[in-house]
Amino acid sequence: MHFLADMRVGSFGSRAVGLLFRPLCSWMLLACIALVGPGCATLLHGTHQEVSFRSEPEQAKVHIAGVGTFETPYSLSMERLEPLEVTFHAKGHEPVTTRVERKVSAVVIGNVFCLILPGLLVDFLTGAAYELADEVFVRLEPIADSTRDPSRADPAF
Repeated sequence: MHFLADMRVGSFGSRAVGLLFRPLCSWMLLACIALVGPGCATLLHGTHQEVSFRSEPEQAKVHIAGVGTFETPYSLSMERLEPLEVTFHAKGHEPVTTRVERKVSAVVIGNVFCLILPGLLVDFLTGAAYELADEVFVRLEPIADSTRDPSRADPAF
């Protein structure tokens, strides 16, 4: 009878709820941290990066497939997910195509140390795990005589 009286008063019931609630709260907190805070690279430097394009001579045209054409010098916020293929061209100069490769950023090490597998997954799928070169510089070589070979004229993009 004493047991039933305690339940009615709430002393046993609140103790039981406390014993079940604390571990549940701890697990919920850990789950929230793991789900809401993944991706050290995503949080620290994002999925885009500012890349500068420069050339010699200046005011050469730069073409990036799927992005557009612009004149150097120019800075552009680029997605880190894919490497870039960039073509520089200027009238009277040989066109130059270069590839801007991505490399794995040191920021993703935070996920490894924290054992946050979802964070690694998010960083690699969004491209935040990578970084591109901050600057792309190309020196365009003059064509010896562009009047003799019309195929070497300034391409139209």
